[in-house]
Amino acid sequence: MLTNKNRFLTLVLIFLTGYVGLALQLMVLRQVSHFVGSTTAITSIVIGIYLGAMTVGYFIGTKKLNININKTVSFSFLAIAVLTILACSFPLLSYYWGLMTVDKIHSPIIQTFIYSLLFMSVAPLLSGFNTAALSHNMHESERNNTGIILGVGTIGSVLGSLVTTLIFMALLGVNYTILLTVALAGIGAYIAHRKRWILATGIAILAIAWMFNNDGILYKRYRIVSNNDVNTVAVIESLEGRYLLIESALHSYISDDGKRAADYIDYINNHFVYSIRGGTPKEILVLGAGGFTLGNLDDHNNYTFVDIDRALKNISEKHFLKNKLSDNKRFLVQDAGQFLRTDGIDYDLIVMDVFSRWTIPESAITLEFMENMKKRLRPGGIIVINTIANPMFGDEFSKKLDNTMRMAFPHNLSRQIVGPYDGWPPDNYANILYIWNNVPNSGKIYNANKNFTVYDK
Repeated sequence: MLTNKNRFLTLVLIFLTGYVGLALQLMVLRQVSHFVGSTTAITSIVIGIYLGAMTVGYFIGTKKLNININKTVSFSFLAIAVLTILACSFPLLSYYWGLMTVDKIHSPIIQTFIYSLLFMSVAPLLSGFNTAALSHNMHESERNNTGIILGVGTIGSVLGSLVTTLIFMALLGVNYTILLTVALAGIGAYIAHRKRWILATGIAILAIAWMFNNDGILYKRYRIVSNNDVNTVAVIESLEGRYLLIESALHSYISDDGKRAADYIDYINNHFVYSIRGGTPKEILVLGAGGFTLGNLDDHNNYTFVDIDRALKNISEKHFLKNKLSDNKRFLVQDAGQFLRTDGIDYDLIVMDVFSRWTIPESAITLEFMENMKKRLRPGGIIVINTIANPMFGDEFSKKLDNTMRMAFPHNLSRQIVGPYDGWPPDNYANILYIWNNVPNSGKIYNANKNFTVYDK
């Protein structure tokens, strides 16, 4: 048996099991976030079911089973390769989440739970089985291997985590990272059981993975132009202009002539950007680059766009704006919260347009985040915060969002609802801009006893 004769190859298989297992888990978390977001609840469901299934695999693998370990481990790797395709391929996930909607299952929690049970239970079970079975056979031929086995498996997991996210998904995209992971699972299958038909099966599985994960199919069917470790971005052409979708949510619009953008961007441009008089250029900070439509026609003032997705600038210039950003615009790849804490420049206008799909990230909606923005604003400057909420405070989110804004900006804060809306339905949402002017305010009020209205005007 291979596991008894060749200690090195057995450790290689344990390494590959750890690597492929962690890579699969991270790719699933990345792909699922496109459909249901990346909240802690979603993450905990995926990880919880993954670890639970792996634990079952450990128990099964430690038992003495009357099986050919080499062949069984090989089959497990092939099965993991197939399950990686099913669990991670964007076209298949789109079909699954479409079925959830058709079946009227709208809760992201329930959708993710069902998905995890279907596609994230068997693969980790097999990974756990492989590790335990290979370890058990090493112990039978040579004692005191526990530390080596745990170390090699952990190294595989660590590299599966770091290399998958920091290198492969960032540089190659999620789709090609899927192909690499499937290929590694196929290599593991062939190492465990060196038969030509195993090699042929692995190549066939890889070919199937290519059918669902090449750039051509993703662009042709979904107009996806980037699928990296941060976002899945698509650009949709229409008769009147182009739409930029990030994680399936509409983030930017630009007309063919470049003069019109999304309604809320047009509002900000017309009232706070294009209305700036000449003279010394103002410093404008935009948190959340989107399609770089804010100040698109302005080549006078200085812009700093901050976003965590390094691909957005190239996407906008090549597919969305279809022209290079002017020299007065710079792009920094950084988390908005970290940027506010470390940046030493003050700005005349700060526009916060940070979104993860349809919602503001949890870290960017806090009182502390707002206070850090205030610190970066010059006297007389303006902060504009784009939100999506219920105009008439029909839910707890809209109420607490407004409370947070008024706690951070107790004076000189205005609230502008952009576009038409019906104020009565409780589930009605709209773009709401919170606008704060950094000018002195005594906090005094008018009352019946002291009313200096005639003198104040």
